[in-house]
Amino acid sequence: MKEKECPVCCKSHVKKTYCSKACMALAYKTKVSERYKLDPTIIQKRKQTNLRKYKTEHASQNKQVLEKMYTTNLKKYGSKSILGTKELNKKTAQQNKDNKVRNTLKKQETCLRKYGKISYFQTETFLKKREEKWLSIYGTINMFDISHPKTKKYKDTNLLYQSKYELYFLELVDLVGEIDKVVRPEPIKYIYEGKERYYYPDYKFHNTYIEIKSVYTYDKLGKDVKLKEKNDLKIQTLKDANKNVVLLIGKEQILNYLNTLKNENKFS
Repeated sequence: MKEKECPVCCKSHVKKTYCSKACMALAYKTKVSERYKLDPTIIQKRKQTNLRKYKTEHASQNKQVLEKMYTTNLKKYGSKSILGTKELNKKTAQQNKDNKVRNTLKKQETCLRKYGKISYFQTETFLKKREEKWLSIYGTINMFDISHPKTKKYKDTNLLYQSKYELYFLELVDLVGEIDKVVRPEPIKYIYEGKERYYYPDYKFHNTYIEIKSVYTYDKLGKDVKLKEKNDLKIQTLKDANKNVVLLIGKEQILNYLNTLKNENKFS
């Protein structure tokens, strides 16, 4: 069949007139609305009909109509108005829940068929475009670093930090003249709770990934097992990919690590 343009959304399609039921309904609603709005004779005729049948311009203004409606609602729902009744609220909530599940499954099926993923935002095409855009606008592939209220730029470099521990690390590296060896690494994919996620390591220094935490952000002083599990999983993901990685918790470990590199003559 020959492709044509939908008069509502302008998408190309091969159906009769409209590309979907939603567009057809919207077009019909618009036509009816415009017709009633622009044609005063229709409005006048409706008023005359109501006056003849109900002695009022609108049926809802007639006491007998209202009484009948109240009686029916009381009999069926136990209230004069159906709005706000427990039955309606329960039915509406269930319908909304069912519609949400159905629409989610339908979207996932469509995305799987078109992109091989349950969401377009998981595709390599989208992720690549997003990284390119963020890089051109923010100078980093992780926009959230820039947008985070605690994020600051270290001096005149492109390095970012959010905590005083990250700042401490950068200051010590700068002190020994190695700040130009620190870079922001690319994000690493990992699976957590059955979902694909992205982990953004803090820094890469002398070909080693550096992850800096405080005792609180690591496991909330030993009180958050789930947070510790997540942080350990990120580190393990790098190790599984044969990457050199160091987890530094607190200022003492940061200082000891840099002193070790210095004693091993790693600095130029």
